[in-house]
Amino acid sequence: MKQRRPSLLLELASGLLTPMAFVGFIRIFEQTSDVVPLMLVAVFSTVIAVGLRRMHVPLPLSALASALVFSIFAMNRFAGETLQLFVIPTGDTFEAGRQLWLELNDGFKELVAPVPATESFLLPSMAVAWVMAFLTDWGALRLRLAFEPVLPASLVFIFASVLGTQQNRVFVSSIFVVAVLIWAVAQRSTNLSENNLWLAGQRSRGASAIAVGGAIVGVLAIISGIILGPALPGANGEPKVEINEGAKPVRDVESPIVDIAQQLGPEQRENVVFTVRANSERYWRTAGLDTYKYDQNGNSAKWIIEGKFKSAGDGKTLSGESSSTETKDTVVQTFNLTSATNIWVPAAYEPTKITDQTAKITWNEGSDSLTVSNDVPSTANLSYTVESNAPRFTPDQLRQADETVSDEIAAQYLALPENIPERVIQEARDVTGDATNRYDKMIALQNYFRTYDYNLERPPPIPGLDPLEDFIVQRIGFCQQFAGTFAVMARALGHPARVATGYTWGTPGEADADGFRTYTVRGRQAHAWPEVYFGDLGWVIFEPTPGRGAPGSDHTGVEAVQDNSVPENAVPPGTESTLPSPAESPAATPPTTTPASDSSSSVSSNSDSGSGIPDIPFPPVWVWLPLLTIAAYIGAIPLIRKLRRQRRLEVATSAETSPSKAVAIAWGEATDAFAFSFNLNRRPSETKTEFARRSQSDQRIDSQQFAKLADLATASQYHPNGVTRQESATAVELSTKLADNAYLSLPKTTYWARVLNPARVLARFGQILKSVTADSKHIEQISLTAAGRNS
Repeated sequence: MKQRRPSLLLELASGLLTPMAFVGFIRIFEQTSDVVPLMLVAVFSTVIAVGLRRMHVPLPLSALASALVFSIFAMNRFAGETLQLFVIPTGDTFEAGRQLWLELNDGFKELVAPVPATESFLLPSMAVAWVMAFLTDWGALRLRLAFEPVLPASLVFIFASVLGTQQNRVFVSSIFVVAVLIWAVAQRSTNLSENNLWLAGQRSRGASAIAVGGAIVGVLAIISGIILGPALPGANGEPKVEINEGAKPVRDVESPIVDIAQQLGPEQRENVVFTVRANSERYWRTAGLDTYKYDQNGNSAKWIIEGKFKSAGDGKTLSGESSSTETKDTVVQTFNLTSATNIWVPAAYEPTKITDQTAKITWNEGSDSLTVSNDVPSTANLSYTVESNAPRFTPDQLRQADETVSDEIAAQYLALPENIPERVIQEARDVTGDATNRYDKMIALQNYFRTYDYNLERPPPIPGLDPLEDFIVQRIGFCQQFAGTFAVMARALGHPARVATGYTWGTPGEADADGFRTYTVRGRQAHAWPEVYFGDLGWVIFEPTPGRGAPGSDHTGVEAVQDNSVPENAVPPGTESTLPSPAESPAATPPTTTPASDSSSSVSSNSDSGSGIPDIPFPPVWVWLPLLTIAAYIGAIPLIRKLRRQRRLEVATSAETSPSKAVAIAWGEATDAFAFSFNLNRRPSETKTEFARRSQSDQRIDSQQFAKLADLATASQYHPNGVTRQESATAVELSTKLADNAYLSLPKTTYWARVLNPARVLARFGQILKSVTADSKHIEQISLTAAGRNS
């Protein structure tokens, strides 16, 4: 016998399982939006499976066709440029796949959530989503299994739970539990309906009973889990088994600028942080801060790193984005970090290879930031050699650079909080208004800041002003204010920017025969500066801080200068000097102030911000959970009542519904309205006609219409010929009028009080459970009787 096509409800419910399980991957990825492609892949796989099943394609051919579709999709998504005619793989296609596999194999051993959604991680994740969705459709709708279809999605959910972060546990668990409950209700209801196990004339009510009962039980279970789960013994204790014991998660770290601030204090100003033997002097960069955000109170702002680090290897080439400029200096550096107490590892930008390590070094690819690994307490006594390709740019080259911004770069390096003061944005527009390209705008911004005063002792902040606004009003600060405000203004103008931290080059020693010098870097040479993105040229340094100038950065128009090499013609603080205009090719210009050591500011970083979920102040659970429960209750109960009435009317007026069943539904709708509005219920010993006569004493009821409805309901149940289609339509019309008048007769306050009355809701729930129990017992008795007859 040909299998009956499953209901649309069952197909939708089974199709939800895998996408909802992949919601749990927000605990694995850095960015919440990274789970969307996985959910879409699961949905697409389900659509393919449904289409093949409905066309009655056999399972083996369906599996083959599904695998072929995914292969074509994956090849185009991850190696499209290697294909011929969009579908034919080449040797380069297989090589690209091999490289992705190697990257996954290396990264999976080292990275701990939250991790970036790299292609090497996305490809297998998409493959899993595709396969799990196909298996779910197979088990749920081809084999029509009872509970096995939930297993593929459950494996995905467990994977995310075991390897994910501790954030959003309640949210993702609730989402998955709801999906499973929807599946269970749909599967149970469909199974009973298809096997004709409901009592005659009660199929719609039976399905509704399961749906409502399942929804109430599910809500109660979720609320109980949220409240009671954290209170269970050991809920917040240490894990019994450490799943990630072999991995090296990135630790919580202090801001690199906080570390610098400690070195700039009176006790550590002259301490030697490290020495470096190099063939060229550069800024020794430690971190690139890519995110600007306010604290929970909005009182101070921070530049932070949002990302995680992976092993830089020993001698392995770092595969970061490299500048396309043809002019690059190869800078070879051997560092000996002596009294350093932080974890940040300096190197000239852009580092390409690290060797001779005495400690494992980790690397953030997006920002080229370096730290020591988790099992190393600090960089003290660390020795290593770095090779860097230091790009050089000309003004003309930067003026002609591609200024388009990819979505990926824009998402990370143009993002700003919504509450950036308009005064700061307008100042940036005014300063750069005459410039026509990105380079000239950045030079105008740089020159504008170099007319400020450089001083470690800033005046007290102006009450009520944002830190950025306070800085541009008082026009005095040190490197963190200059770099951080420059980057914010650049982003506000639509130019990707970030803040780099590190050190100036230090005090050089005598050159040896190979042209190398040993530079001694002290705490007072800590520094911060902005970097701006120029398309294929990559990240370009600018120097807005008076009294500072980066070596190898002629495009800035500022000579290389630091705290211990100030030109004799330096201008006193607050005095303007002649700086190159945006339209001119900048020439070397002396700094405008007497340099001094940098100090700490509100700019800071924390590498543990990679969950993809914004750090929004959130009230404790005892505040939001009751409010959320009340809001859900207030919204759900009226909605359920409305949908229930609409569903009854749809069934009663459907051409597929028998006239007798339509009259029964109409009678139930009217009597439910009388019970709700007038507390008028039919007695067990009363016939329908007797009940109608007794209701005549209530002036709010149209007794003639109700009596006619009672006669039709009696005839539909007991008359040998039943009722006609016209009579059933009359019954539905009478019922609708009687019910509407009953509800409208109540004052609005009384109506809503009764709708939301918990006692009434619980009583209704009890009636549903009683009805389901009675129906189940009756079904069981029918089955036993049938079994006895067959035997």
